[in-house]
Amino acid sequence: MNERTSKKPGIADYVAAHRKHKGCFLDEIDRLIDWKSLEKMLRNKLKRVANAGGNPAYPPLLMFKILLLQRWYNLSDMAAEEALCDRLSFVRFTGLSLDHDEVPDATTICRFRQNLVERTILKRLLDKLNHQLERRGLLVREGALVDASVVSSARRPLKVLDVLPEDREEDSGDAPEVTISSSDDADAAWLRKGNRAYYGYKIHAATDNRDGFVLGGHATPANRSDTEEFVTVLDAVDVRNGGSIYADKGYSSQLNRYVLRSGVSRTASCTRPPAIGN
Repeated sequence: MNERTSKKPGIADYVAAHRKHKGCFLDEIDRLIDWKSLEKMLRNKLKRVANAGGNPAYPPLLMFKILLLQRWYNLSDMAAEEALCDRLSFVRFTGLSLDHDEVPDATTICRFRQNLVERTILKRLLDKLNHQLERRGLLVREGALVDASVVSSARRPLKVLDVLPEDREEDSGDAPEVTISSSDDADAAWLRKGNRAYYGYKIHAATDNRDGFVLGGHATPANRSDTEEFVTVLDAVDVRNGGSIYADKGYSSQLNRYVLRSGVSRTASCTRPPAIGN
């Protein structure tokens, strides 16, 4: 079965390729990084030939690049879909075509991310990418920004619970246990952010505070407390001695402050309160 983007380039692609443009950040990354090893891992682990609707699947490397764009530019699934339709730099970076309307929608992006999370290969992909960035001198671990984002499950439950944990709730207790019997996604959980309820996961990640490269992270059910995942995230990040760790008050706890201040290889500081390390 052919992939969704296997069509030959059209007139618009030819014109765009020969149009003069000033090289940007994405062009430099795409030129310097060897994507073949990442693509090989993706194809070996995913073996995707069709999407949920039975249509040919998008190339896994293309989808992984979209996830990178989301992290680097802080884009939601919907915002990423919209940007892929009209930003030439995004089109060049991912390898999409201007002549065909084959742009992954928000649901497709969500499903792909969840697939990587479920197969526990997202961290290995990021480690491979970061190793190349460091060798090229593009990534210098001078500091990290720790944050968490909620990812909705692609498998929606049939009912919504009335009692949900509040995101960033400041308490020392464990996150409440939530059991969903009406969903086949047993690892997902409910969470309330503001006036909206989410069913899915949390991505706890650390990004380079200079360029926004993803340094490391992991996924948990959505109701898992940010505070309790802080140390685990930092264990996957090798920040230079004297580097800074930035996080909002959702991560503030006596234990986390102690870990930062007593760490041999890290010195906590922050320029935007309230934050850990003050």
